[in-house]
Amino acid sequence: MSQLPALEGYSFWLLLSDKSEKIVSDWMNRFREAYPSPEFKPHLTLLGLDYETAGYSFREEDLVNAAMSIASEARSFQLEMDGIDGNDHPYQPFYIQIKASNTLISLRNRLISQLNIQAKPETYNPHISLLYGKMDQKVRQSLIRDVSIRPSGKLASAGIGLIRVSGIPENWDMVHKSGFI
Repeated sequence: MSQLPALEGYSFWLLLSDKSEKIVSDWMNRFREAYPSPEFKPHLTLLGLDYETAGYSFREEDLVNAAMSIASEARSFQLEMDGIDGNDHPYQPFYIQIKASNTLISLRNRLISQLNIQAKPETYNPHISLLYGKMDQKVRQSLIRDVSIRPSGKLASAGIGLIRVSGIPENWDMVHKSGFI
């Protein structure tokens, strides 16, 4: 897999419970043995303020306040896994597809509303990436077809993290974490 494009901005991540994070981390580690990928914390991106919201500028303090406010009103909920997939985006070459539940979409929409931004709902693809990097389409399709892991069932959410995205994943920094009630 090839180099990743550098990103700049912020990202709101849905964080997993310790048990669910361990399950996904174990899968990520197995795949990284065969497919080079930077290490990153298992997560589901709720909203990326780098590519979805070009033209907006935000103070970090306001983003932290948004995460705290929304997390303080939310309860942990289950994410339903819906198989393995991937696409040509270097941050989405191979991932666990997550069903777009009403709870998940509502959480995302509350973030969008609180930040008073316009995001593209039709482009939202709830997933948990297992690898990052540019992956050849034939390799990806073979991996999706042949992989022995068939995620089904549920993962538990735990809160919202605010990530300062600067450059490549090794340089990203979780600047705030708010647990659900």
